[in-house]
Amino acid sequence: MTEKSTEFTARMLNSITEKLDGGTNYRTWSLDMQMILEANDYWGWIDGTEPRPKEAEKRTDGTPQPEEAEKAKERVLWDKKNRKVLALLILSVNPAEKEHIRDCVKASDAWERLEKMYSGKRTHRLLSKLKELTSLKLELVGTMSEYLRRSKQIVSELSVLGLKLDELAMKAFILNGLSEKYDVLVMTLESQIESLGLQDLSARLLEEAGKMGDRDSSDHVLFAGKGKSGVFCTYCGRHGHREEDGCRTKKFRERAGKGNSQATPPCHHCGSGRHGLDECPEVHGLGAGGKGERAESALEWIF
Repeated sequence: MTEKSTEFTARMLNSITEKLDGGTNYRTWSLDMQMILEANDYWGWIDGTEPRPKEAEKRTDGTPQPEEAEKAKERVLWDKKNRKVLALLILSVNPAEKEHIRDCVKASDAWERLEKMYSGKRTHRLLSKLKELTSLKLELVGTMSEYLRRSKQIVSELSVLGLKLDELAMKAFILNGLSEKYDVLVMTLESQIESLGLQDLSARLLEEAGKMGDRDSSDHVLFAGKGKSGVFCTYCGRHGHREEDGCRTKKFRERAGKGNSQATPPCHHCGSGRHGLDECPEVHGLGAGGKGERAESALEWIF
């Protein structure tokens, strides 16, 4: 391979932004690969517009036609470019997908095999995710925070599969999956659905869920900014830490039990021993110093 050819091949390989990972990204992968091949005049080896030159018919006496020598050179060149396209396809997929095309001789055969395997599966996955989104219900999930997280995850998966829902549709799906006890709130929010942002909607729902006794949703509002909401302490019943990792309430009670009257109950939000959770300036909207700018929203992680 010449130095110029090597640089050309390396440039094509560097153009691959992501490798094929089954049916999850087939649509974007196939489009990227088509653009790379078309930009370098190799797409004809995939769609058949550059067929392999056929052998010229022999003369009646069995000797080759005069043009056969030229045809033979064209076939050698075609085969060389076919191997280059096939190599590019194989190098652009993950190891699991390589097994499906490793025995292919023609690049077009490898492309067709991957298309049959994953193009249909994409449609099936797309319909499956749509069905999952339409049937997602708060009462089946349990908590509002998990319901919102799951809704976001499904919408994200649909986007990967090529279906991007606009914000209005996302808000409609979320409201549709709420239980009957939210009917009054839903009626209010539906009247504001076009002007109400997705993050604001999530905040309203988490706040309402907290009022209804959904403790997990209240804790998500409190701890989301610090990433503590998914951990639960069996000693004090709070989210944000585990007993075995060091529960501050447990340590405080142990110190108080030893006669330390100066022990101060620690704040479960910021860890300070100077105030409790009910007096924490970060929880109640102020910065760490108790004044100044409002703390950043703890709901950014949801949408």
